[in-house]
Amino acid sequence: MAKQYNRVMLGRGGQFADECRKEGYIGVGFNIAEDLTPRLTPDFKKFIKQCTPLLMAGEPNKTLNGARLGCGMIWTVCCGLQNGDIVLSPINKKEYIVGEVAGDYYYVPNTDLLHRRPVKWYDTVLNRKDMSSKLQHSARSAGTCCDLTQYAAEIEAIMSHAKPAAQVEFTWVAFYKELAQKLLPFRHNIQPLLDFIYSLKDDKGKSQTSYIHDSEGKKVPTIDPFSVVAIFNRNSKWDNRRKMCAEFKKFLSIESEVPSDFSGIPTVNPMRSFFFDWNDWPTVDLLWDLFERVVTGQSFAKELDNILQLGWYFGMLTMGLYWIDADSFIALDSRNREYLKQFGINADKVKTAKDYFALLNQVRQAMQDGTIPYSSIPEFSRDAFELRGSESPKEQEKPQTIDVDVPEHKPYSEKDFLKEVYIDDHQLRTLKSLLLRKKNLILQGAPGVGKTFAAQRLAYAIMGEKDDVRVSVIQFHQNYSYEDFVMGYKPNNEGGFSLVNGIFYEFCQQARAHCDIPYFLIIDEINRGNMSKIFGELLQLIEADYRDQPIQLAYNKQPFSVPNNLFIIGMMNTADRSLAMIDYALRRRFCFYKMLPAFRSVGFRKYQVNLHNALLDKVIEHIEQLNEVICADASLGEGFAIGHSYFCGLEPSADLNKKIEEIVRFDIVPMLEEYWFDDQKTLKEQTDRLLEALK
Repeated sequence: MAKQYNRVMLGRGGQFADECRKEGYIGVGFNIAEDLTPRLTPDFKKFIKQCTPLLMAGEPNKTLNGARLGCGMIWTVCCGLQNGDIVLSPINKKEYIVGEVAGDYYYVPNTDLLHRRPVKWYDTVLNRKDMSSKLQHSARSAGTCCDLTQYAAEIEAIMSHAKPAAQVEFTWVAFYKELAQKLLPFRHNIQPLLDFIYSLKDDKGKSQTSYIHDSEGKKVPTIDPFSVVAIFNRNSKWDNRRKMCAEFKKFLSIESEVPSDFSGIPTVNPMRSFFFDWNDWPTVDLLWDLFERVVTGQSFAKELDNILQLGWYFGMLTMGLYWIDADSFIALDSRNREYLKQFGINADKVKTAKDYFALLNQVRQAMQDGTIPYSSIPEFSRDAFELRGSESPKEQEKPQTIDVDVPEHKPYSEKDFLKEVYIDDHQLRTLKSLLLRKKNLILQGAPGVGKTFAAQRLAYAIMGEKDDVRVSVIQFHQNYSYEDFVMGYKPNNEGGFSLVNGIFYEFCQQARAHCDIPYFLIIDEINRGNMSKIFGELLQLIEADYRDQPIQLAYNKQPFSVPNNLFIIGMMNTADRSLAMIDYALRRRFCFYKMLPAFRSVGFRKYQVNLHNALLDKVIEHIEQLNEVICADASLGEGFAIGHSYFCGLEPSADLNKKIEEIVRFDIVPMLEEYWFDDQKTLKEQTDRLLEALK
């Protein structure tokens, strides 16, 4: 059998590469904590069938397809690779270590990489810059493993210090420029272009452009040219982009060859893959104005400023300019801006067309005098991406950069959750299981138990990152209505009324546009509003079994559904005497999870020890005794206990004792006065004991 070549990731971003090299192994984790020797079989499908339930048990937030993919990676490392096969593993953003598989599978419990194979690592370290653009692209493919056997000759040549064959780069520049010229005539005859766009399908017959829609989810009546070019500049594989370019070549009769590479192209974020505003169709004309003047070589300062004044993001607009004329314009995405700073050029203050033109002159001059050691903007853009890279393995493995319109989100794991929220891992697994199964969850508990904080961190933990774009936090109150939440008529500037979409309607549309990733609506004080009135006919649609099933809305008479990837987390204060119990119609559509004070949790105890403050220790001891009294009081109960979050976020300082005293006197004592307003004897006893602790 011919020798196989594989890239194998050794932990997140290659974090275990040094350890693996020293100890002579490769490995994978995926939380299947058992020896897989009895299950290993050359029958790939049989292995997947046996191990998928095991992986889903270890990682309950995994989808079925995600679990199957994970099992496929485990099989490749543990069984698919043969002794003598070559593995490449990244140790940083630029270099790969190389070795050959030297033994059979073995299991090491209680480690990050549980399932391992012995590897004889070579002294050779491969540099990414020595690879062809095609090999670089393939080596950054998503997943733990990817097959590089087709590049065997090139890999061997690099390993023996031979120069790889020269590769032609930036073949896309001429194609994109001609495509822009061929698009221009469609400005005044848009329908044939729209028909073509909506006809684009992948190999499985799935639409490539279903994300292009209006606020009602329907096909758009018009489109701007930058959004057209963005269709094949989303974060997708190069092969898929080539196929779409081939379709455009045929439709537009483009003479330039279909690009063989897409090096140095910043791509739009899949969450915002079009330039126009679906609530403001005239912006399409403004974008066409800008596009036409650029393509025809006219001055466009006024047109660019017109769009910027509407609050448009500069980085995204300049990316569109760069696509259609890469020799003349530079994209001010985050990577290019950051790389420019290395050459003494600060693009962060560029806010107007005049600023942008001045920057372009500065960059051209720097390239001419050698300050910037590149002969073209695409070369600069390519290295801006390669040299910056990213901390997230998901970012690192993507083929191209992400538009700066959406920030790079900080990873957030279950370990991060457990460090910040004082519950144990069993409780976390329960919370995730409840929310993922029921779609709707209510956290109920006394003031100060950290319900809102926990809800946000639970969303982050499920997403795997801190992405506040996908988390919307609102608060219900007695006057909150269906018109605020779903839609209703509101006064307009003309003295009449207009139908306006509510927060929930808009957030559902946003989630529906990105149906493969989760969105979270967090509702604080959920039982303060009349929920049957607020949700209206959507009360049924939020139920897990009715997701994605449309119903006609009361106001616009249009079909609407709640997407399957939208999760609702509500918070309910059990100590508010003024609120009635949540009605049964809504109660059966939510899971309820009771949150209690966490003074005795491992996490809070550790936090308390680290503060090392005698007054805090004494006050916490009295608060715990006070909670026992509150729980035993027939008129109160555990729903009125004092929560731990009053004392969270404290740091060692000279005035720490003063802060603790203020919390007791001005936060907790007034609450006790509310609790025992009709029992002055108990109130005096408990407040005196608590205040005594301050002495």
